[in-house]
Amino acid sequence: MFQSIALVALLFLMGLAVGYLSGLVGIGGAVLLAPLVVLVPPALGYPAVPGAAVSAIGMAQAWASAAAGAPVYWRRQEVDYDLVLWMGAAAVLGGLGGGILAASLSDNIFLILFAVLAGLGALALVVPGLSTTGGGTPRKGWRALVG
Repeated sequence: MFQSIALVALLFLMGLAVGYLSGLVGIGGAVLLAPLVVLVPPALGYPAVPGAAVSAIGMAQAWASAAAGAPVYWRRQEVDYDLVLWMGAAAVLGGLGGGILAASLSDNIFLILFAVLAGLGALALVVPGLSTTGGGTPRKGWRALVG
């Protein structure tokens, strides 16, 4: 895949930009990096990246950004360890299942599924009433949302 230094530099710069934004606002690599990896190399004449590779790149970028940003939030005492334990365990199991399923999907089906899920995620960010800020009674921690 790495046919030239230019492609490596392009991928590095995309990863740097997405990593910065991910650490700044907490948006994972799949939302930002996947469309870049899918669209930019072919637009510049490089071969398209397979869907499963796009997913793996997004997961690796998200993990690296989280590992780099987590100490900052930990020092600020903004980490809910129970939430990390429960969601982390679920994410590991879900990631394993998703990875196994992704291996059996064609690139087109995979990219359509990704586009639908990314679109729903983007919609959730802008639909009124789904915001965690604004009017209403403030809730303390995630347990207030489920308890």
